[in-house]
Amino acid sequence: MSIQMRKFTKLIDNYGRIHDYLRISITGKCNLNCSYCMPNKSYQNNQIILSNIITSNEILFLANYFCYRGIRKIRLTGGEPLLRSDLQQIIKDLNELKCQHKQFNEIAITTNGVKFKKYAENLIIAGLNSVNISLDSLKSEKILKLTGQSTFKHSMAAIIKAIEVGFKSVKVNCVVMKNFNEDELCDFVELTRYLPIEVRFIEYMPFSGNDWELSKLFSYKQMLNIIQNSYPNLICLNEKSFDVTKLFQVSGWLGKIGFITSMTENFCAGCSRLRITADGNLKICLHDNYEVSLVGILRNKMNSHIINDWFADKSNYNLKQSIQLNEIYDQLDEIVDQALTKKSASHKGAIQLASSVNRSMVQIGG
Repeated sequence: MSIQMRKFTKLIDNYGRIHDYLRISITGKCNLNCSYCMPNKSYQNNQIILSNIITSNEILFLANYFCYRGIRKIRLTGGEPLLRSDLQQIIKDLNELKCQHKQFNEIAITTNGVKFKKYAENLIIAGLNSVNISLDSLKSEKILKLTGQSTFKHSMAAIIKAIEVGFKSVKVNCVVMKNFNEDELCDFVELTRYLPIEVRFIEYMPFSGNDWELSKLFSYKQMLNIIQNSYPNLICLNEKSFDVTKLFQVSGWLGKIGFITSMTENFCAGCSRLRITADGNLKICLHDNYEVSLVGILRNKMNSHIINDWFADKSNYNLKQSIQLNEIYDQLDEIVDQALTKKSASHKGAIQLASSVNRSMVQIGG
């Protein structure tokens, strides 16, 4: 049976949620040392180097498979994705999948922005559509304290460059922590007065080694209260309780603000995300430690030979090779569908998560 004749099913879990958004961590390395992301160890020890890092061919093969199953958006994360020298080629190869999979229409990246300005134009030419840039303070001394480096100017330059070169969407991710940056909420809102960006305020989440405490959590409602007091003409743009982002806009301004409320008002009922870690595991939920290896199937001696042949000449694939390729898809279907049955209706509460076993954020991919 040819691949074209094969019937692929949508990625649906036991609760009827359709998964059409895939996040792929392409590296466990980072050039910063953000406390909420990295384990609480020295900077050198936090350079997570995975000996079995997912290869560019594996990324493309899995992306193609998941697009067959209905993925419409792929986000590349890390670590810091721009530390991969083959990032531009990965994006270019993913972009070529859009011709084959009509529903697949967006390639995005999450970056700390340090290296982004230099590569922005090449990335958009390669096919990158959207960018999220992490920036947790507008004060250089706070950035230094949080990340271990003075990168404020780099991050701001990345935001401006992303707007200039014309990305479809430019978002700024800000993790809000009590007694650290909650006093800057309105300063971040001011960025949306003249810039066509979406500033997303993210509730501080517990992960392995990040020393999360409930006392550091600054809730969505606390944030919203501060902002509404300063901007009474703030308009809510979406009303659905399961929207990932609670979206607002100051009337008449160019940009928007959003809130990621996973700790106080989870949006699990509308979750459409799956994750692949930098070592090639499928992770069904950011806050669940259940994982299953995808690259383990691809690296099977016989399978890797078949996949290498497929990459060598996709246009001239004979019937025997198609049958062999379908057998690999059968194996992937089995473990992916089984993983989807493990996905819970919702993740645990913040306090329970703080005592649960999971990877650090840098090892998962944001």
